[in-house]
Order: sequence, then C-alpha cells, then structure tokens
Amino acid sequence: MTSRVWGALAILAALALAAWAVMDAKDGGAYVTGAPGDDTELAALKAENAWLMDEVKRLREQQTLTAPATPDGPELAISADVTPPSADDVRQWLRWATGAQKVKHTDLRRVKQTGHYAVAQLLVAARNDNETDAVRIASLKVLQRVDATQFNAVLVELLRREQTSSELIAYALPFVKVPRDSEVPAIVRDLALDRQNTPVKTSAMRVLMRAQPEEAVTEIRRMLASGAERSAAMGLLRAANDATFKPVVDEAIRDAKNPGEIRPLLGVLASFKGKNWGTYQMTGEPDTPIGGDLGTAWASKQGNMGDVWVELDYRYSVVPSDVRIHETYNAGAVKQVLAKQPGGQWTVLWEGTAPQGKAPRWFEPRIDMPRFRTSTIRIVLDTNRVGGWNEIDAVELIGDGSRQWAVKARASSSYAGE
Repeated sequence: MTSRVWGALAILAALALAAWAVMDAKDGGAYVTGAPGDDTELAALKAENAWLMDEVKRLREQQTLTAPATPDGPELAISADVTPPSADDVRQWLRWATGAQKVKHTDLRRVKQTGHYAVAQLLVAARNDNETDAVRIASLKVLQRVDATQFNAVLVELLRREQTSSELIAYALPFVKVPRDSEVPAIVRDLALDRQNTPVKTSAMRVLMRAQPEEAVTEIRRMLASGAERSAAMGLLRAANDATFKPVVDEAIRDAKNPGEIRPLLGVLASFKGKNWGTYQMTGEPDTPIGGDLGTAWASKQGNMGDVWVELDYRYSVVPSDVRIHETYNAGAVKQVLAKQPGGQWTVLWEGTAPQGKAPRWFEPRIDMPRFRTSTIRIVLDTNRVGGWNEIDAVELIGDGSRQWAVKARASSSYAGE
C-alpha cells in the first residue's frame, strides 16, 4: 500500500477519534454502555464507521487523496512526503480550538508542519453536514489560526448550504473576507438584506459594510427608520470605520433619543477625522452636540498646564467681524483671540476673562475689527483658570459677509501628541 493511502487511513482514523473525543467530552468523559440514549449514539457511530470504510475503499482504488474542491479554488493536493497528523494532534487542536486548552506556538507549528494533511482533514470536518457544530466550529478555528488558503471559500460554501445551522452561520460570517469594492457573495448579501432582525443579519451586514459601504449605508438608513431594527442599526454604526458612513452617523446623532445613544457615535465621528482630542478635531463644522470629555473636540496634553494656544487656518482671507468658539468641556478658559497679519505679526482682537459656563456653549467675545484681512486665528487659553481639560470643538470665522470653518489646525499642546 502506498504512503498516500497510509496517510489517508491515518487521516480518517484521526477524524473518527476526534469525533469520539468531542462526544466523550460532551458526556463528561464517561461513556457507559446501556446509558440512556446509548442506542442513538451507537447508531450514529455505526453509520460513521460505515462511511469511513467506504472512504477507505474509495481511496485504495484511487491511490490518492485530495481535499474537497471549494468554489473559489482548485483541489488541494496532499504531499506524499509529509507525515500525517496523529490522533493526539487532532485531539490537541480540538481542545485549544474550543478554548479548553491554551494555544502554544508548538501547536500551530505542528499544524503548519503537517501542511496539506492537516488542512485537508480539517476541511473535511468543517464541510461534513453530519458532523456536530462543535467539531465543525473547532475545525474552522484551526483553519483560521493557520491562515489556510481555502478558509474563506469554505466559509462561503457553508453559508450557501441549507443544512448549515444558525449557530454555525453566525460563527462563520465574521471571518468572511471580502476586499473593499469587491463583489460580495450573493449568500452574504441575502443574509445582510434579510428583513429579520437576527444576529446572522448583523454579522452579514458587517461584511457588507467592509466590502460595499455605499450599499450598507442604504440598508442602515432603512433599519434606522424601522422601530424594530433601529437598535441593531445603531450597533452597526458604532462599529463603522469608513468615512462613507459619516452622513448616516450624523443623521443618527441628530435623531438620537438621549445622550447615551450619542456618545458612542461621537467616538466613531472622531475616528473619521483623526486621533481623538487631536487638533484636526477643531476643523470643519461643530460635531459635538453634547458636553463632556469627548474625542470629537481638541484638548491639551494635560489639564491645568498654564497657557496653551491653538491656531486655525481658513480658506479665505477676510476682515474679521466675529469669532465664535464652540466649547464642549470645562468652558471659560479662553483669555485671548488674535489674528495674523499678512506680514506674520499677531494682533489682539480680544483679551479678557471669559465667563465660566456649562458646556457645550458658544463663546462669542466682542472683538476689535482689524484693518487687514486674515485667514489665521489664534486662541490662547489659560488652562489653570477652569479645572480639568478645556476642550474646543470648532471655531467659526465671520467677516466680509461670509461664515467659514477652519480647514487646518495646530496647537502648542495636544492630547493626541501631535
């Protein structure tokens, strides 16, 4: 008998032992003949044994072994010069894949060393509709950890099968990899657009959000308008990491029912701009509708660190008539507002003691209009004046009949370390 057939026999024997190990574990490690349900267990084992014998016969005739073909790739050939995994190897993989034992580097190295033998065996287990979900999920976990090339194709195939349980689908979906702007497998799209609010739909929507964000935005808008699915839609938006979702996040914030819904979404908005509490958070229109220590506003490296300045650049030079400062945390630290002259010198437009107040608020000091145009404003804060961090969300420059928001920002100190 050739080494390939011996390898096949070893693999099939290991699968049987793995199945026995999982069933043994389910019964607490004690399998007693004559116990309740024994006839059912015995019948299942006999059926599996018959299947294994048929496989052995087929493999003897073919004198070769390949992993089952997958929709997105060719069959995976088994190298004849690789030692197949032992039954102990399989038991070990299943133990740490199910969380019963800590993963060691030697475990992953052993899986990789057995190469195609291990992958083929695990593919067979994952795709076997007669196998328990516990064994199939354990097999998928091992395949995912060793980054098997056919892992994604197997996941998609499992989703297509009517026999696949909801538990297995919910486990498989988060691991489906679809590059951005790539076609999403039809089965994933069908699950994502299913009108039933289920964990499966949510997992499929996350795949759609990564690959086709524009399409996902449309579906999330529909979900937000639906009372039954609104909560699920808010959860999806909290996980958004693509600026394509900014408009719908803005809409969700405007329609939010309480600050508890707003706060997590503000963290998402901050990530679209840059680092939390960074200078870039002061650019553009205000996007922090509630007060608090929130990453959508700028903050200095430390609270109570003396004088700190921020500078903001605007698209057009104007003669300033008003400067409006949106303070969102510990308001009242502003001590100066200055404008940069064309030659680079600074002119004070306002200086004084800003009144303290509850954030968020607009601080609009009465400025002295300069005789020159400017596109750069500097604001100086005395961070010792009001305890804690003094945060600014946006600064509006008004002049020459126009209103504009900053396009660039910098500071002498930033919590983001810029």
